[in-house]
Amino acid sequence: MSERTEAPPSQDGIVSESEGSGGVSGADAPTEARRRRFLPGALTSVSLIAAVFFILAGIGTPLLGTTVFAATDELSTTSPYFDSGLGGIDVQNTYMDDTYDAMLPNTILYMESLREGVSAQWNPYIAGGTALGSIPSYAVFSPLSIPYYLLPGWLAPAYVKLLEMAAALLGAYLFLRRLNLGKPAAILGGLVFTSSAFMIMWTNWPQTRVAAMIPWVFWGVERLIQRRRPTDAVLLALPVAFMLLAGFPAVTALSLISAGIYFLVRVFAEHLGHWRRLVGVTLGAIGAIAAGAALSAFQLLPFAKFYQNWLIEGRSQTPDDHLGLPELTTAIAPHAMGGLNAADPPIWYLPHFGRNMVEAMSYIGAGAVVLIVVAIALARAGRSLLPKSAWWVLTGMSLAWLALIYLPGPLSLVHTLPVFSSNYIGRARCVLGMLLAVLAAVGFELLLRNRKRIGEALRAAKLRALYGVLVVAGTGAGIAVVWLAGRDAALAKDEEAGTDPVSRLQHLDQNMVLGVALVGAGLVAAVLIFASAGRRGGWRFTRFGAATVLLAIIAGQSFSLANSYWPRVDKDTFYPTTDVHAFLADNLGPDRFAGSVDAMVMGADSAMKLRALTGHTFIEKNFATLIRGMPGNPIPYPTHLNFRPLPSVATSPVLDRLGVRYFVTSPINDVFGARRIDWGDGSMVPMSGNTPVTLPVPGEGPVRAVGFVPGVTFPEQDDPTYGVDVELTDANGDTVATARRSARGMTANRPFMIPIDAQDVPAGTSLTATFTLNLGERLAVRGTGLEPSVSSVAVADDGLELAHVGSAVVWERTTALPRIRWASSVYTESDEVQRVALLAAGAIDDDQVLLNEEAPPASGAGADVSIAQDLNDVVETTVNAEGDGYLVVADADQVSWQATIDGQPTELLPADQGVVAVAVPEGRHTVTLRYVAPYSNAGLWLSLFTAVLLIGVVVTDQLVQRRRRDGKPTAQPPAE
Repeated sequence: MSERTEAPPSQDGIVSESEGSGGVSGADAPTEARRRRFLPGALTSVSLIAAVFFILAGIGTPLLGTTVFAATDELSTTSPYFDSGLGGIDVQNTYMDDTYDAMLPNTILYMESLREGVSAQWNPYIAGGTALGSIPSYAVFSPLSIPYYLLPGWLAPAYVKLLEMAAALLGAYLFLRRLNLGKPAAILGGLVFTSSAFMIMWTNWPQTRVAAMIPWVFWGVERLIQRRRPTDAVLLALPVAFMLLAGFPAVTALSLISAGIYFLVRVFAEHLGHWRRLVGVTLGAIGAIAAGAALSAFQLLPFAKFYQNWLIEGRSQTPDDHLGLPELTTAIAPHAMGGLNAADPPIWYLPHFGRNMVEAMSYIGAGAVVLIVVAIALARAGRSLLPKSAWWVLTGMSLAWLALIYLPGPLSLVHTLPVFSSNYIGRARCVLGMLLAVLAAVGFELLLRNRKRIGEALRAAKLRALYGVLVVAGTGAGIAVVWLAGRDAALAKDEEAGTDPVSRLQHLDQNMVLGVALVGAGLVAAVLIFASAGRRGGWRFTRFGAATVLLAIIAGQSFSLANSYWPRVDKDTFYPTTDVHAFLADNLGPDRFAGSVDAMVMGADSAMKLRALTGHTFIEKNFATLIRGMPGNPIPYPTHLNFRPLPSVATSPVLDRLGVRYFVTSPINDVFGARRIDWGDGSMVPMSGNTPVTLPVPGEGPVRAVGFVPGVTFPEQDDPTYGVDVELTDANGDTVATARRSARGMTANRPFMIPIDAQDVPAGTSLTATFTLNLGERLAVRGTGLEPSVSSVAVADDGLELAHVGSAVVWERTTALPRIRWASSVYTESDEVQRVALLAAGAIDDDQVLLNEEAPPASGAGADVSIAQDLNDVVETTVNAEGDGYLVVADADQVSWQATIDGQPTELLPADQGVVAVAVPEGRHTVTLRYVAPYSNAGLWLSLFTAVLLIGVVVTDQLVQRRRRDGKPTAQPPAE
């Protein structure tokens, strides 16, 4: 006889009261049955409470609007935010960079455009311009992004996470119920999945909105196999479409591969020998996948078009690009390999390529591990419980993904295949988390369903008992091996970097002891549930209590990870408007600014509609080639465009061609100009704190900065209240300029220069500097004799002028051309390398445009250009030309943009390597550039057609089913 219980469990999976002496009988039974139908059982309630606790407490105060569920506190580490009042706050999480400099700003920009009545398909404010609402990268059309449509940008992330987790939990619940599991086990499985590593670590990226649909895909597959109706194919198509619309193809592809394997195993197991059913269900599944893709075609087709023209590099995978055994320590001890930031050491320290905490965390939970072991140990009962072959395929895929992700060797078998060749295998943790959650739920269900006393079970199935013992022992051995591997990694890092301020090995051991203790507690609870089967009286409460302990372990440990990782930051950190933002908003006009690595976080200012050259996004290939002609490696990664604060960068002719009017640096960066550093005679002279010290400035004005050379490093650099004030006066004692710089960057034997706008004083002016050190203590500085030495930076003939000195330093680039300009002459060069060289050297005249191939000549005559519209998806100008020439728009608009002159289509020419130009004849004309969806918007029409078709399929199927029900003969009552 199989281990499966002969009688179904109650909804809680524990023997119902009616099976014992406390059952309800007689006339009260129907009333009690009706009551129980609407009220959840005790263990169902506990399971639901555990899941709700994890979700609500995990997200926490952002749901109340008192804090923000976004890592915008990390903005405070750079200028202008640090120097405008945010400096010194504790950054909670240093691993969520992409979320605050790419995902959130773009999402907010799109939602703001909708509120203005426009669906912005293009973001012109970063990296020369890039696709926005036209592609799925920002998940703006995912149904899980709905809170962004309804709520303010600072509040929406918390409710997106709430909706995402609720969807993941419900999807897992429905799938597990379809696998014959009871309600408590189904809820537990959903809890384990929503709290798995991928779902926690990738929070605020679109990746988790994709992964939340994984259980829905499996539910749709299983429902289609079991019911075989057209409606079920539609229900599979929807989550496939939602995954594609959420914008992370790797997760979608890995999920569909897993769901496809599951489908093939299950459909053959269920319908083998019934070939019509087999073929029909298979065609239905294929049609569902195709329909899901077609539903999302309005996003997929533009994405495919742009993908061909983006800079895509470094995505190929090798057999060695996998996680290792040390990462598996985090399966039961999530903090074993380090934490989130240097303020709470040790910070995550595994050194492998691509393995930061987000990519490597492998948490599933100590309680879940116990239940997974139960599901594997009670293999026969599991096979009997689940639909045909489901146990085999779920267990087999779990082991296969574990091997591919964590072991050396298996990845070499598949790393050249599509999907695997260009996607990091560690991201398959999304699927692995789902599969392990299912096994954990199965294990819980098997414990609850067991009806045999333990002695009876052991006598009846000695071989199976031995197998179970071996599974448990093997798991223990596996934990030991993983622990040892983690110790090796920790010891190696300790030997490399030292143990100050904390030993990584000791930290690992402490966390692993706690993790193993939780596994032990979970194992005791599982044994109690299993051993108390078939017993009456107080044992029922023992079973209930042990099951509750398991749920508490899972929810509690998961909460501890989410609570430490998920952001809950002050609302004041949510993209505040600083003095620098206000200056740029008032002065930038249609042109651009360029930030640098320490100032104006790349991409973060999209929502403010400040047009930056920097950005964190996909970059058009030709535009990237142009940018790479600049010094300083401005594209270190294919999606990062940022600049080093170097004079050669700030004065690059490439920036001139791109309309970069302003270049922004941090006060901690070297001030551009002629440096006059006075190192003194070797003396160390104390400067009093809070007492003004007046000293002559060497040389003569004008100057861009004054300062001194500290002899020691000031320790409190992260506190913005510490700083140095300076006042410059001329020979008459009149104040010329004042400035302040925080103490950040005050390092021994490195010039501490304070940017100050004294560049307009007459040449030859003698200046005096009065320094006030607000440091709370004296500071030793380099000097000559008993007097501190003063250094300065003089004005240089570099085409730069100080435009604003405040929480950051804004340099006006006087050589910049207008972003939208008239070119009265043409230079043609067909070779890309030569084009970049010409532009980088400044060899193309200001009134010239560089074209790739021969085009109509320009007359050399001028033109007046006025801008009528300069929006996301359209640039409209009025050109009054005295002769033939070219309108140049220095945007990366070479793909999916079209031009018209006076409403008539005209050719949009590649120009200046990465931007565009339009040949304009003499006279007054309206020249318009407009974003147009690729392939004549075929994607939208295909999506609409598919939506109508699927609605028709569902309606037709429901009508057919109703007719079949109506056509069935009604049973006649027996004759009297």
